[in-house]
Amino acid sequence: MQSQWRVIDCTDLDGGITYVRGNMRVKREGQDAVDVPLAQTAVVLLGLKVRCSAAVLHEMARYGVSVMLCDWRGVPEAALHAWSELPTTVTARQLAQVDVTLPRKKNAWA
Repeated sequence: MQSQWRVIDCTDLDGGITYVRGNMRVKREGQDAVDVPLAQTAVVLLGLKVRCSAAVLHEMARYGVSVMLCDWRGVPEAALHAWSELPTTVTARQLAQVDVTLPRKKNAWA
């Protein structure tokens, strides 16, 4: 189902993330940039000092990458997941929940 396997931890990153031709370019202040293929990335953990644009987040969603926003301790506080029909675990779960029968929906909300 999901071929991505990398978890990119940017919780301690003081720099920026950009999108370049299918890659997430991670640039730490004062160092060279590192390119990470989005097709191999499952999750990106973002800390408080990371700078990225909405365009980068859009491309991550297009590739089915889950983005987790972390606090100062590195503990996830929120998550961003793609809602498109990509073959990801999160999308498969969301589509399965949409297709649930009415009696099961009522039972779940009870």
